[in-house]
Amino acid sequence: MIVGAVKRIQGEHNKKSRIPITFQVLGRICNSLRAGVFSAFTDCMLETACKVAFFEFLRCGKFTVSKHFDSTVNLSVTDVEILDSYAILHLKTSKTDRFHKGVSIQLHKSDQTICPFSAIRKKYIAIRKDPLFVKENDNAVDGDFFIRSLKHVLV
Repeated sequence: MIVGAVKRIQGEHNKKSRIPITFQVLGRICNSLRAGVFSAFTDCMLETACKVAFFEFLRCGKFTVSKHFDSTVNLSVTDVEILDSYAILHLKTSKTDRFHKGVSIQLHKSDQTICPFSAIRKKYIAIRKDPLFVKENDNAVDGDFFIRSLKHVLV
């Protein structure tokens, strides 16, 4: 314990390196997934999750589960409202939500190839039920799976 504290103070601890996801990196991720990395379902789910997370500045923990899906906390299909030119995503918890009412964010339609609205509306939502982002075995996507998959795509 003391050795760990000394190393932290001296700056000798190992930090996990994090790659910033820029628009160019997101484009590479989407192109790789469209070309086929995993199954068609997993590729579609990961592409949609990446687009939504990128454009809405969501951390991994906001759209994945830690262990088990809990509809009172985790995103589900019922948290998405699709309108003509945008979708509304209702987050049940937010760091800035002092009254625990949740917060609604909008995913707007764009003419770009990397559009979170199109990904949710045209592809992903049609094949989903219950948790918003799931694996092929219908288990909700957890943070470890998402990060491992993202690293695999980026290699």
